[in-house]
Amino acid sequence: MKETAAYWAMRLASEDCGPADRAAFIAWRDEHPARAAIFERTERALRTVDRHMGHPELEAMSRQVLEETAPKQPAPRRWLAAGLAAAVLLVAGLSAHLLTGVGVAPAPDSTMMAQTMYETAVGERSTVTLPDGSVVTLNTNSRIRVGFAEDRRAVELENGQAFFEVAKDASRPFVVKAGNQQITAIGTRFDVRFDTQAEISVVLVEGRVAVDEVEPLPSKTVLEQVPEKRIEMSAGERLVASTTEGRKIRPADVEDATSWRNGRLIFRGEPLAEAVAEVNRYTTSKLQLVDDPRLEEITVSGVFNVGRLESFVLAVTSVHSIEARKTPGGETELTWRE
Repeated sequence: MKETAAYWAMRLASEDCGPADRAAFIAWRDEHPARAAIFERTERALRTVDRHMGHPELEAMSRQVLEETAPKQPAPRRWLAAGLAAAVLLVAGLSAHLLTGVGVAPAPDSTMMAQTMYETAVGERSTVTLPDGSVVTLNTNSRIRVGFAEDRRAVELENGQAFFEVAKDASRPFVVKAGNQQITAIGTRFDVRFDTQAEISVVLVEGRVAVDEVEPLPSKTVLEQVPEKRIEMSAGERLVASTTEGRKIRPADVEDATSWRNGRLIFRGEPLAEAVAEVNRYTTSKLQLVDDPRLEEITVSGVFNVGRLESFVLAVTSVHSIEARKTPGGETELTWRE
């Protein structure tokens, strides 16, 4: 079981790991209650190896293990994966020995969490399975930092939007920090959007979460700030925290708020300016809206594919008295059609 855990640790960290791999990992992990804990211990061991790569004794042991486990003939992928996994486990064990003098790795400091960053470019979406089985879907131009420890699972959304499907673990709360808002969950599904410091949005799809307001201090890490002004949310609610209006809870249209996960944008009578701003999030070629009071009265309704600028322009120019024209800089400008 340890060898398989090591294989999955390496596979999930590889650049070509895809949805099918993540689904297979979850199926393997969920077959036995002990596998999740074994996998997390293996992940910690591998992080220890990463931190101490270059140590002469560690490198010598790495070469020895790989030489001794190398096949005499070309080996099938399954054997190769098992051999590499065994090598990683042995090297990880040596790393623990180098650090502590015994074959047991030291207990991790709960305030010091190794962090991993995930991000997307403009127009991209990405789904990541975290070591505990939680799944995070990143929207366009988004970035998160993930750090797990024995008593906590912490994520910082630095910018953009992410949808979280949290694996249940009552002993380790799952905390997402965005700006000065800190969302705590155990097992639930929710969406967090953090485009600017001016406004942060949380939409709860399933379960319950607690949202605290914290003072973001550069010298403090996630969960080290002192929380205050706690708000508990129920499914179907949206919390909007803004610098001008404070924090407000209101009913959420969950389908609209999470439609981006399926590559769609749903507008139900939004002002044209807001619709244009949303469409612009998904493409490097931006729409420009001319400053005209008549355009401020136009609303947009419909379902659009993300990144399809032409489809949106065709729809609004067909329904409204709007025309599109190219600017000298190559952008598309929307103006009132006389």
